[in-house]
Amino acid sequence: MSKKMLFIINPKAGKQQIKNTLLQILDIFIKEDYDINVYLTQLFALS
Repeated sequence: MSKKMLFIINPKAGKQQIKNTLLQILDIFIKEDYDINVYLTQLFALS
């Protein structure tokens, strides 16, 4: 049975370095039998 993970990423936070290694990070967890849901936070404008 797979373990479940919600992987939340704020693409605008910090120096945005996760873009370069995201697939490698996810691959590590997949190999360890995780069922991963990736959620990207979004910016919204108030009108």
